[in-house]
This record gives sequence, C-alpha cells and structure tokens, in this order.
Amino acid sequence: MIPATASASLFVWIDAPFAVILGSYFVVGLSLGATTNAAWSLLQSSSLTSEAGRANSSHQFLRSLSVTIAVALSGAVLLWVVDRQTGDVESVRKLLAGDSDADAVDAAVSNAVADGLGTVLLVSVLFALAATWSGWALRRSLGRQVPVVAPDDVADVIGLGAHEHVVLVGGGGKSTLLFALGRSLAA
Repeated sequence: MIPATASASLFVWIDAPFAVILGSYFVVGLSLGATTNAAWSLLQSSSLTSEAGRANSSHQFLRSLSVTIAVALSGAVLLWVVDRQTGDVESVRKLLAGDSDADAVDAAVSNAVADGLGTVLLVSVLFALAATWSGWALRRSLGRQVPVVAPDDVADVIGLGAHEHVVLVGGGGKSTLLFALGRSLAA
C-alpha cells in the first residue's frame, strides 16, 4: 500500500497521464482491501473466542472513525496547499459547485489542486509508515499471539444436527457464537 500511494503522489506531481494516475489508484485500492482483510483475519485469530464479536465490532468502528478523520484531514491539507499557492480557497469551492466555466479555470488553481492532491497522498504515506512502525513495535512488545481458548461443543448444546441451518440475529455476540460453532463443527 505504501509504495502504491507514494507512486500515486509522484504521478500526480509529475502530471502523468490520467490513465497512469487512475491505475495507481486502482493498485492503492487493491492494497487497501488486502490490508483490511488481513488485519481483520489477524484480529480474529489472535482474539479469545469469547471476545471475537467485541474485537470485530471495535475494529469496524475504529476503521470507520479513521476514514472519517482521514477524509477531513485530507480536505484540510488540500485546501491549505491551495490557499498557500493561490490565496483563494473559494475558487475551489466554486469549481466543485460547478459555478465556474471549465474552460475558464485558472491554471494556478488547477495546479494548486494537483499539488494539494500530491501533498495529501504524501501525508498518507507518512501516516502509513507511522502506523506500520507502531504496529510492528506493538507486535514485538506483545511477543506471541494470545492463545485461543477451545470452545465447548456448541453444536451439541444447541442440538444442531447434520444438514441443519442456523440463523444468527441480535445486537451482539453473533461473531463469537459463529466462530465457536465453526470450531465445534470442525472438531
């Protein structure tokens, strides 16, 4: 993910063809999806069975919160760069609102938005490097993974027979029950 984002930043700054920039964003998206799934799998495998639902919910909440904060910070960085280069943030608002004629867009505003986007991507790389380092340091300080407690025979407890189905609904504990049930049936 870090090399793809750094490449996207470089491509924006050197004014690469749109297809190249779009391709770099595609790779960033693939990397982000793979990273998210790997983090979720790691979280599930290192959580106690009784805490799997809470761990999953916390992960999803923090991921949503992080995306919200990242979008806000990205917009602030982009507009900061535009303000520093042009002194007029309103021109971007007008452009986004469709108030400006596309042919009459000032080249300085266009270049400032491109520089702002490149800066946002570079800041993203720096945050990703910091997150990678802190994750590595946390894993190193924890040592081994938390042992997973073997679940009770959940299938026998609920009377689940061969070729039967279970529907899980409710406000909490579905993931925990699902993982315990899966382990029980696999045994």
